[in-house]
Amino acid sequence: FVELELVKAQALLKVVDSSLSAIGRVVRGTELLNATTKREGNCLIEGVLPPRWEKEWEGSESPVRWMKQVVTRIAAISYWHEASTSGSLLAKPLKLHELLNPGFFLTALRQQTARSTTTPMDSLELMCALSASELGRAPLIVAVTGLLVQGAMCAASAGLSPLNNDAPTLSPMPDIHLAWMPTGTRPPYDVNRSAAVPLYVDEERTKLLCELRLPCSGSEAQWLQAGVACFLAN
Repeated sequence: FVELELVKAQALLKVVDSSLSAIGRVVRGTELLNATTKREGNCLIEGVLPPRWEKEWEGSESPVRWMKQVVTRIAAISYWHEASTSGSLLAKPLKLHELLNPGFFLTALRQQTARSTTTPMDSLELMCALSASELGRAPLIVAVTGLLVQGAMCAASAGLSPLNNDAPTLSPMPDIHLAWMPTGTRPPYDVNRSAAVPLYVDEERTKLLCELRLPCSGSEAQWLQAGVACFLAN
């Protein structure tokens, strides 16, 4: 998975470099203006992301912010690659917002779990806990840090709790622990004392990654009505 992320990051760099280099050559008068360069140059002047860039990766609609997001992720993916090569990647909590394709990471984790346990992938379901010990004998546990929660507060000791009147819209989540477990495995939290909270890529809630079942007070319906959701840090 990390190798694929690195290849994707390198492909992104090539696309951006190709566009900006072509625009630069036209500005310097060393190359004639063609339709593609004109279109992409106009997009950048207007503050719109060129379609060719957006096709490679969906980030911010602002070209400047999009490039900052890409640069940040490319730097992080280089670290992920080094850590993966040395075997230390899972030694500390991971930040999924550093990835270009966080959903692919969850799929890769499922595939690795299936291989190590000789269990069909479709017989595994994702489980979440606020401490690794609550996942029992899960074959492969990953700690995730840097998540945000909206509509509630969350503490590692108590789970979801109502927001204070002066609380910010988004609050940091404690580290969570994820593992793919055989279907039918008893979950860490009783369904009557927990709520399924959606985890989205960003605050626009357009890309759902998974659901996190978190401990809570009150009923699950109460938290659904409050619109509680988690997001990857931006």
